[in-house]
Amino acid sequence: MTMTEMFRKEYETINIGLLQRGYQLRFNRCFPGLNKLDLGSGIWGPPPGHIGIDNGSAFDYQCQGEPEKIIAWMRRDDTLLWDLHRYIPFDTASIEAIRMCQYWEHHQSPEMLLQECARVLIDGGEVISISPAPLSPGLYNSYSHINFRPITWYAERPWFDAVFEVVTRTFEPTALWESIRAICPLEFDIARQVFIGMAKNETIVLRRRMRE
Repeated sequence: MTMTEMFRKEYETINIGLLQRGYQLRFNRCFPGLNKLDLGSGIWGPPPGHIGIDNGSAFDYQCQGEPEKIIAWMRRDDTLLWDLHRYIPFDTASIEAIRMCQYWEHHQSPEMLLQECARVLIDGGEVISISPAPLSPGLYNSYSHINFRPITWYAERPWFDAVFEVVTRTFEPTALWESIRAICPLEFDIARQVFIGMAKNETIVLRRRMRE
């Protein structure tokens, strides 16, 4: 039995009421006063003022052989054990902001996830996503990275522009780019789209457009 399996058994035995949060959250009853989400928050939990959602699938790795970290997670009052491949368990137009830090690349259906974000966000609400940039070595160095978005991913979704406005989209240069920038004839924004290893992380802020 893996640590995650032990965790789930213990979680269901001691704290089974928390497993029902997915249903309660549809009516926003479980976390009164909180309307910001941190998707894929991991064993570390969400930042202050956010509700963390995670299915626990990576806890074996994240706890680094220290099962007390899982016990500490079980005792948090700002997290939800939930599979985001189903849906985001909140009412339509009930969430102010959604944070995804190094989670996007783990989701099997990023288009469904983004559509769910659009559903639960209020008009003007924002998604902030930090993930490995397209053509970043970090995108390909983990077996759990299953979503390899091309640079043109957003432009290829016909529904996207009708639902979201791109507020900012920035790319973090790698040490490799810094070492060659003085001799590279290309600007960074061109080089990162042509060569592997020029950009590390992509940070994108999306704003929910007004509903008709």
